[in-house]
Amino acid sequence: VVAGVVLAAAGWAVADYLVESPREQAVAAVLAMGDAANARRWDDAFAHIADDFKYHNATKAEFRALVSANAQRHEATVQFK
Repeated sequence: VVAGVVLAAAGWAVADYLVESPREQAVAAVLAMGDAANARRWDDAFAHIADDFKYHNATKAEFRALVSANAQRHEATVQFK
């Protein structure tokens, strides 16, 4: 019985290590976007955003241009706790 529990726990640990959950995927994407934004790599940052994205009637391309222009005027970074 103990061996079965240990084997099941080991199997669970291996599966958890090998399979990235949707939450883990989302966290990785947000962190990648933050890193790309801090490096001013806008193509990399906006690669995670849907092509049909809209923000106050601005398309993804228009919003990207706005972000890029504002980043040139202001020294801002993305920080995560």
